[in-house]
Amino acid sequence: MSINVKEMNDKKIYLKVDNSWYINNKITNEGLTVYCLLQKTFNVARNIGTSSINLIREYLMVNKKNDKIILKIREGITNLLDNKILYNWTGLHDEEIKLEDLKNDTFFTYSLDVPETYFKVNDYNLDKIFKYLADTKSNISKFDITRYFIAICRVLNSQADFGWLTQTSAKAIIVKSETIQRYNKILQDKLKIVQYNNSFVTEEKHYCTTFFGWYGDDVNFNSQLKNEVNSQGLIQITKEQKAKSNNRRSITQKINITQKKLDLDNLDTNQLAELQEQIKKLQEQKSNDNNKIVTESDDSSTVTETKKTQEQIDKEYEQQEEKFDTEEDIDIEEHNNTWEDEVLKEDPLSQYLNEQDKQKRKAFDSMFTKDYTVNPF
Repeated sequence: MSINVKEMNDKKIYLKVDNSWYINNKITNEGLTVYCLLQKTFNVARNIGTSSINLIREYLMVNKKNDKIILKIREGITNLLDNKILYNWTGLHDEEIKLEDLKNDTFFTYSLDVPETYFKVNDYNLDKIFKYLADTKSNISKFDITRYFIAICRVLNSQADFGWLTQTSAKAIIVKSETIQRYNKILQDKLKIVQYNNSFVTEEKHYCTTFFGWYGDDVNFNSQLKNEVNSQGLIQITKEQKAKSNNRRSITQKINITQKKLDLDNLDTNQLAELQEQIKKLQEQKSNDNNKIVTESDDSSTVTETKKTQEQIDKEYEQQEEKFDTEEDIDIEEHNNTWEDEVLKEDPLSQYLNEQDKQKRKAFDSMFTKDYTVNPF
């Protein structure tokens, strides 16, 4: 049985998602993504669909040899079955099937829980996301960015074509702030699906909300944004202030990483003292940054106060934004945190501690490493 995935894509096809699912933690990112992709081959009138694990993988535009993605798809199916969103799940001849015995290329039939109250997700936009990730060979989680995009579609599901995610709700979906910012930039700058603005804070100077509109709908977006900002009493921050905020975030990351080194078991007194001194200097730098513009030199503890032109401030802001934009997601299984590795290699002591940490990681990983040289499915 052969299905042409390309022919099934249509800019006018919409997928239906229950109004509450985008932030329901019982439905995983994998489950929600698989649910949307199963709708591509689902006949609502007959309440039956036909698909396979390989077909879902093709919709994700992933090479068939990617065992990690196959495993994620299987986890998504399990999540849907556990929540009874996917049911009547059988073979093509109504025979009972078990997921652990199901081959990747074997087709199955199913029914889906179609919500009575729902919002729409444009099928074509999902395809654009998957194609971009495939073309750029990005290691961004396809399931995480899909969940985030679905959340944006939920808040835009109104006659106003305008909405927002609070910082709390965004972090309930995607934990890391820099990852959220990267997703925003991809969806706006690279794919031109939505536009966003997160340059406002409360009177207490707390970041609170990211506002969204559809890309190209500038007049409506700016009008709605102005009204909502006035209604919530928000204050717009300058690029200089945002650059300082990014710098403080960078310092906080360094403090957290240095703090982790203190948890190692084999540190002598001198090493402990040096790490504690590093943390103290970083905390002082962060504190001083409340009143100064911080620039980092070779000595990361150096703080300077300078008068800068707006052009210089804009340039620094763009450089810092680019830094966070290009940061890759953390791959937990492979410990592919290149930013952390770079920071840990700043000095000889850090190099030593980093090597000790890697040895512990390697020993821990060996307990759980799975051999995928032979496809287990």
